[in-house]
Amino acid sequence: MSNHPFEKVLIPVDLEPENEKCINFFSLLISQLGHLKSTVILLHVISSGGFLSEHMKNIDVRTELLRQSTLIQNLKEAFIENIIKPHLNKYAEKIEKSSSRIEIKKLIIEGEPGNKIIEVSLKEKVSTLLLYKKNFSRIKDFIIGSVLHRVLYTLYEKNIYVVGDKFNNKEHTKIAKVLIPVDGSMYSNKAIQHAACIIPYLQSLKEVILLRVINPETYEKRLEQGINPEEEAREIVSKGKEVLLKAGTEESLIKTVVKTGSPPREVVREIEERDVDMVIIGRKGRSSLKDVVIGSVSAEVLYQCHRPAVVLINL
Repeated sequence: MSNHPFEKVLIPVDLEPENEKCINFFSLLISQLGHLKSTVILLHVISSGGFLSEHMKNIDVRTELLRQSTLIQNLKEAFIENIIKPHLNKYAEKIEKSSSRIEIKKLIIEGEPGNKIIEVSLKEKVSTLLLYKKNFSRIKDFIIGSVLHRVLYTLYEKNIYVVGDKFNNKEHTKIAKVLIPVDGSMYSNKAIQHAACIIPYLQSLKEVILLRVINPETYEKRLEQGINPEEEAREIVSKGKEVLLKAGTEESLIKTVVKTGSPPREVVREIEERDVDMVIIGRKGRSSLKDVVIGSVSAEVLYQCHRPAVVLINL
């Protein structure tokens, strides 16, 4: 299969234990997609300010001079050799054990993490990124701009996997339940196509749920347009099911669900009640705001659902 979503993958890693989420999840996923050839870039960005503050706490000298000094260079080299490289090697070894068709590249660069992740993604022309999920506030995140926030709102042409707490546990070794919210939009259709590359190969899969939520606010409008919203919803999930069936998914594993209510709220409720492992969702749906980067449903899932892996699909 050419031009598959894992042809070139970027996984930014730091020294936080949350990195295990991404490595565990990707190793689990790629172990079941062993027929695919992939290049994985493990990227560690050294933040100059953070490095200096950590290692030079008790030295009262101008920062800019220290930055150029032999002492700092020696400390940095030791830091890379003794701390960063062992982390990268550990993660690389785990991924390589998952598939024999993986090529691993390890990059260590200096700069502001968010900017460098974006820079490397564009330069290397990666198709997919994996980042770990932290609990964060809408307002705080919007004001100060976290790395995840910046990547999501800048690399809108990339597939981005935001890996949640479920995969922090090494004992969680299954992707058993996958949910795909659908609304018939081109973004939603792209999410189904992405799922079709993965779903048929998940050996531990128990169910894949195609969920269509009818918004009551547009119900009457659709009727006035001569469209029955419930029939339309059933047609949307049926078309999604056909795509998965053609890709080789067993029919008994596919469940179609149509509900009426607030789409963000109902999608989140389904995710939590079913305890799904992975959510594959288009960045936005039938939004009237053409310049919006992440739709209301996608944003709500990211902010509210901390356990599964949430996959935001590009166009």
